[in-house]
Amino acid sequence: ADTMMLTEHQPLENLARGIAITDLNGVVLYVNPTFLEIWGHATASVVVGQNIEGLWQGDFVDHLRHCLLTGEMWTGDMPMSMRAGSPIYVRASVSLNRDQAKHLIGLVLSFVDLTELRLAEQSIRRELEGQLNRARSQDEFSGLLNIVSLHDIVQMIRSSEKSGFLEVLDGGETVL
Repeated sequence: ADTMMLTEHQPLENLARGIAITDLNGVVLYVNPTFLEIWGHATASVVVGQNIEGLWQGDFVDHLRHCLLTGEMWTGDMPMSMRAGSPIYVRASVSLNRDQAKHLIGLVLSFVDLTELRLAEQSIRRELEGQLNRARSQDEFSGLLNIVSLHDIVQMIRSSEKSGFLEVLDGGETVL
């Protein structure tokens, strides 16, 4: 029993991803501390025993149902709301939970809070758009268009990339 706690339960408790485990009816059986932090719940007792349809609505619940019906996994980035109604942006993954005999017994939901990353990306995007709009504007004295060279635009983008905010965590693609 002690070995199981160290090898199975403790890693879930310490994981930097929010985890929720449900039964086949969508009733939450377990949540880890990161789940509580992401969603703004004080204790697991607030969530455990609730049906997932009472916690989330819309597209996400549709993805959960689809996974149960088809046996497929799903991962996607979604705007959602914390318990208090504050908007957050999460990467959610839904996996099937099977017992040792490979019978389906429920779902494992995984969440990563992307809110700070998305806010940083939006801020950088607005700054770059502002710089480009200023570069395309008319000179207030001459009425001529201000023109920024392609070289200047590339330099603005590269300086933003070096700040690290435009690097997407999975795949290393640059997002503009």
